[in-house]
Amino acid sequence: MNELSIEKTMTVKEVAKILNVTPKTIRKYVKIFFPDLMEHGKHTYLNEYHVTVVKMDMQRNQHLFGHCNEVDKILNYNNINQSVSVNKSIKELL
Repeated sequence: MNELSIEKTMTVKEVAKILNVTPKTIRKYVKIFFPDLMEHGKHTYLNEYHVTVVKMDMQRNQHLFGHCNEVDKILNYNNINQSVSVNKSIKELL
């Protein structure tokens, strides 16, 4: 099997639990940044990139949400600072 085809994913509920917020909060962010992922009546699975974008936006609004440190360990994402430019690019496109 090709290594590129193996991708870690998490449900909205799992991400919410790790980030110490409600699933409704995560769905709100997913609808903003990745509306095509949401389908009524189906589980939404987020990959590392999706979770990173959500987490980074939440960190900018840290006074509204709990701390988000555990997601880095779970996703084995060691250098989140590199994603800052990616997230800024996404914001500019929106």
